[in-house]
Amino acid sequence: MIDYGLINTIKTKLANDEILGRNGIEASVHSYCPSTKNYPLILLELEEIWSSLKLGAQSGFTKIKIKASTLSQALSSRESITISDRIRQLLDGQIIPTEDGKTGIVKLTHSTVDIPSTMKPMSVHQYFEILIRDL
Repeated sequence: MIDYGLINTIKTKLANDEILGRNGIEASVHSYCPSTKNYPLILLELEEIWSSLKLGAQSGFTKIKIKASTLSQALSSRESITISDRIRQLLDGQIIPTEDGKTGIVKLTHSTVDIPSTMKPMSVHQYFEILIRDL
């Protein structure tokens, strides 16, 4: 399926990044919530899939929304924000190939920073849209 193929492509791209690797995060990129959590943690989730009805020869497209959550147990939110900024640099504006030969354009739509008052993990949630056109 194209949606989980894109998530795996993004997961591989994040896991192979040198800067995230230097911080020991390459093994902490997941597309599911692991049973044992090692922080910092990057969690990729499929939020929404939207597909148009193909009315013309080249009018069809698919929009996939993905959420990238960065969780950290550091006392300040600096670690989560630094990691999420690197994710934005790696993904925003990128063209990602799909398994069926099409390409998807990644765009950051918005981010949410959650700083809880208790000793819960700090988190930054980034929402990306991937637009895949049928050419």
